[in-house]
Amino acid sequence: MFKTTLTILFLFLTIMLFGQEPAYKKYTTETGMPDYYYFYLAYANDTLFLSTDEVNLYTFNGIDFKEIKHPPSKYMFREIKYLKKGYFMRNTVNNYWYRPVGGDWMTIKTPNSNIVFHDTLLGFNSDTILYFNENFAKWDFLMKIKNPDISVKTHYPYIYLDKNNKKTLIYRKRVKTKLEYNKGESYYDIVADTFIYIPVNSFQCQGSFNGKNIFLNQITGDIKWDFFKDTIYPLSEMHKSVSPSLNYRLVGKQRFDDHNKIITSNIFEQENKLHFVSFDTLTGINYRGTFNIPRANYKRISEDLFFVGSFEGMFKVNPNNTYYSLHNSGINKNIRSIVKHKGTILMAGYGSGFCKLKNNDFVLMSAPFQKGKYKNILNGGFALNENEAYFFNEGYNTLNILKNNKIKAYEIYSNGQRSWAKGYFIDTLNDGRLAFSMQYDNFGVLDSIVKNRVYITALADNYGMKHGNSWVFDQDDNSRIWLGRFTAGLAVFDTKADTVIQYIYDLDEKKSFGVVSMYIDRYDQLWLGTNKGLYILKDVSKFDIYNSNIFDQAVHIELPNGDNSLVAAIKEVGKFIVVGNKTGISFLKKGYFDPQVKSPIHQLIYGEDINGSGTEQNCMLYDKERYLWVSTIDGVLKIDMWAIHIDTTGIDIKFDDVKNADNYLEISDDKIKINAVKRNLNIRFSSKDNPSFLNNIYYDFMLTNSKNDTLINQCRSKNNSLRIDYFNPDNYLLKVKAYKNGILKDTAVLSIFVPYTFGENPWIWLLLSVIFLSLLSGFFYYRKEKIKQIAKKELSLAKTENEKTQLKVQAIISTFNPHFINNSLHWVQSKYYKDPEMTKMIGRLSDNINYIFKITKSGSAVHKLKEELEIIQNYITIQQLRFGNTFKYIPPSLESLNKFGDLEIIVLQIQIHVENAIEHGIRNRVNSSFVKVDVFAADQYIVITITDDGNGRTAAKNIKSRGNQTGVKMLNELHIIYNDDDINRAKIQSYYEDDIFEDENVKYGTRVVIKIPENYIYNISK
Repeated sequence: MFKTTLTILFLFLTIMLFGQEPAYKKYTTETGMPDYYYFYLAYANDTLFLSTDEVNLYTFNGIDFKEIKHPPSKYMFREIKYLKKGYFMRNTVNNYWYRPVGGDWMTIKTPNSNIVFHDTLLGFNSDTILYFNENFAKWDFLMKIKNPDISVKTHYPYIYLDKNNKKTLIYRKRVKTKLEYNKGESYYDIVADTFIYIPVNSFQCQGSFNGKNIFLNQITGDIKWDFFKDTIYPLSEMHKSVSPSLNYRLVGKQRFDDHNKIITSNIFEQENKLHFVSFDTLTGINYRGTFNIPRANYKRISEDLFFVGSFEGMFKVNPNNTYYSLHNSGINKNIRSIVKHKGTILMAGYGSGFCKLKNNDFVLMSAPFQKGKYKNILNGGFALNENEAYFFNEGYNTLNILKNNKIKAYEIYSNGQRSWAKGYFIDTLNDGRLAFSMQYDNFGVLDSIVKNRVYITALADNYGMKHGNSWVFDQDDNSRIWLGRFTAGLAVFDTKADTVIQYIYDLDEKKSFGVVSMYIDRYDQLWLGTNKGLYILKDVSKFDIYNSNIFDQAVHIELPNGDNSLVAAIKEVGKFIVVGNKTGISFLKKGYFDPQVKSPIHQLIYGEDINGSGTEQNCMLYDKERYLWVSTIDGVLKIDMWAIHIDTTGIDIKFDDVKNADNYLEISDDKIKINAVKRNLNIRFSSKDNPSFLNNIYYDFMLTNSKNDTLINQCRSKNNSLRIDYFNPDNYLLKVKAYKNGILKDTAVLSIFVPYTFGENPWIWLLLSVIFLSLLSGFFYYRKEKIKQIAKKELSLAKTENEKTQLKVQAIISTFNPHFINNSLHWVQSKYYKDPEMTKMIGRLSDNINYIFKITKSGSAVHKLKEELEIIQNYITIQQLRFGNTFKYIPPSLESLNKFGDLEIIVLQIQIHVENAIEHGIRNRVNSSFVKVDVFAADQYIVITITDDGNGRTAAKNIKSRGNQTGVKMLNELHIIYNDDDINRAKIQSYYEDDIFEDENVKYGTRVVIKIPENYIYNISK
């Protein structure tokens, strides 16, 4: 008992140091967590629930927070239980609700008793036991307690389980005398109606059930009692009497493996701190780290996953992976080498000397280890055994040898000469000799140690090596030594032929690479950590170094997150090949690797699954306790390899939200149709379930159109949303692929239909074309007859020049009508027929056609300005429907219209120029925006201007878009006819102003100027 107490006190003292912290990911409002002041956590049916002080309910699957429907309540929801068919929930004042799967929340009236959330929901009222009947969503009678010594009203049941296929409730008997304390605990089996005696000498027990065993943990002693097997397991545990401020809570369950290792996860509370501790049958008590978090509440998901909530946010915690930070522990900075010496973890840093692990934190080693010649330790330190380790030191350029807790610096002699070379990697060859990757000398093998000197046989420069130095090496079964360097590539030293073959890294050669780390496994596979990611060369011992190029033969291995950055470290660890780079640590199952067969790769990502930020070069240690130690840029990781397992859960992609403009669209048969005018789309997709709570799902998504053109293609992204600002009318296909551990798990396809607008639908135009062609045919027939009449009249009645001129005018204006209709038929795009916009367009066309017919029939060539502007307004309405209101028409001001509205002008004098501005100016420039008509008086003229910001006549000519030349020609002919009369001294003038705007040295825009003398008389007689 005294020994147990000492063990507990020792553990408690080590906890107080807070040197290590469990791996965690923090969630706040900045990372998508809902706004809160305080919240409760609940876990049910592989889902984490968050209830905030705003009485909102959210779910979290390890990736996304999502608000869900909840029952009305003034108080926070505190506990949620998933039964067989639905959820049962209560709030902080014990109101209860039930929601069947696919149904709505309903209020449940509860018995005036205790409610217990076990495998089946139980209620207790006096001596009656009730159970919740999901079929009818109500409480039903289960049984009565016959034994008078049991009062269910005042006692919660301890365990509810299935023992020999019988439902058994176990209660702790109310103890009445001190004598019963000494004898142990009595528990009551309701089904058997008997007391069960548990031989535990304690006054308080807690337990856990793992599906096979019930462990009742004696708090004050050091035993566990298995209810099923009637077996006692010795196991020291902490009791709250160690410190009045330390509150014990057992929150774990047992996990079994091939070695019968039993792990129990525990949390100890002390003031504002949470201490994670595990107990197991092989190594005893293991401290897993401390959180300094105020007012925490937590939920255990599995043996390696907890969620902790506090005022600071929510934390996802994995206590099996712990971290020693430069900021929160005594660890040295710039750790370059990790070894285990005499049973103690030692770490050596560049510029910081040596430190060692003591009481779950690191402390500086004694003065000899802090001297200058031992401070600048380089990468690749190596422990030959528990009693002997080797390190390279920069500055003094010595080899430091640690033996039996004493360290000494040795001068290096290479090929008989004092060498000032540094070393970067130390390991043994196949024959057990110690070898080194070195500067200048490339590679060396230890010959002897004499006094304060070490003698090395080195490759040096006599082999013509271009490496200069090497960073890492390994030896294959053919005795060839492979050397790697980041900036030089690879070299192979054939010891039998005494020859070196080099593969030089060339920046201009895409296949070549530089090597930083390497490892040859028992399957004769060379793993290469390069500046371009991870590569593998199979059957390395059989590789023909003389006739083959390794850059052609090595196969690239894509990591799940798509990271191809520099791989700084590779190590064989248990049943895995472990690879470290800047984004995380990857675990590949050992075995004969087939690049053609995708094998799962488990990843721990920095900042997500593990603490730290980037793996240091060749600085990993795997100890006998199966802990993997990894040096990072700002600390050291300790990973429990017992707990490493590949997430095998599946993925079922669902499209969560599909939003078009401000509306959420419903998906029917994997199809959606978006608004014809507002053509943007926001899509969110995710996995329906993610029971592992790991953020390890990566997506590829590709968007193609009906021509199979790829519009968007994104690979290996954690981004589960897609925004598209604009679609052209078409049928699109969005294909989403989801990967986990590098394996394709699911594919989802969404068809997207983007309909035409009214001004884009060819079917509508086909209908309009038929209508207009019919009108046009009728008009041509009418014009033909009219021309015949005119010709006949001209031949028989033309006696004066005045009559001939009048006939010419009438002939000219007769051609205006077909010209206008022809140009109206030039546009056609799309929307659904029977659209009100179609009716509006046809009405405007009809107005203009009727008016032109009327003018033509009367023989008049002039009309009032306000009548011309009405024709233009109808024409503009049609064109804005056609182009989707992409430009603005600016008519004369109301003041100008009132002043000049009765001004007589030639028919279509303005409309033809407006038409040219739209068809050959605005239409041909992407950023064009307006056409403007203005009227004003200047220098005894009424001036009419038509201005547009289209591409201009010069640019239009270059693309052979010359505008309405026929219409302009007819206008000019009429100007000549009317100006020929002697009545008007001042004549009608018209001209162009080209390239009136400029933007980024590009000129554009046109202005047409028409000047009509004041009091001008339209007369054709001389």
